[in-house]
Amino acid sequence: MITVTAAVGIPMEVQGGDVHICDLKRLPRVTLVNHSGGEIRVIYSTTALRGIVASIPKDNVVPTGGSLSVPLKYIAEDATSPARGVTVKGTALIHTDNERQPAVSVPVTWTGKTP
Repeated sequence: MITVTAAVGIPMEVQGGDVHICDLKRLPRVTLVNHSGGEIRVIYSTTALRGIVASIPKDNVVPTGGSLSVPLKYIAEDATSPARGVTVKGTALIHTDNERQPAVSVPVTWTGKTP
């Protein structure tokens, strides 16, 4: 007899899927939902889009069945804004302390509005 054990599903998901940035004055928030059997701590984030960061809140523990809203922020001195009408795509990785899912990938698109 062979016994197979599998972890089905993912502990943390991004509610609403992809994030689109079109106005730097009103940046979106990323909502993470915890589907695991325990608390998950959000530790830090990285992003492939220069000037856009996910700002991890101080209260960064997501209870079972709970959610956490993570705001995106614009850091002007680090930015390379896309040209007007040009859309660039990247990924924000939100890192957790969960062994099954050490990072949550958030697809981000950014459309330039500056001349």
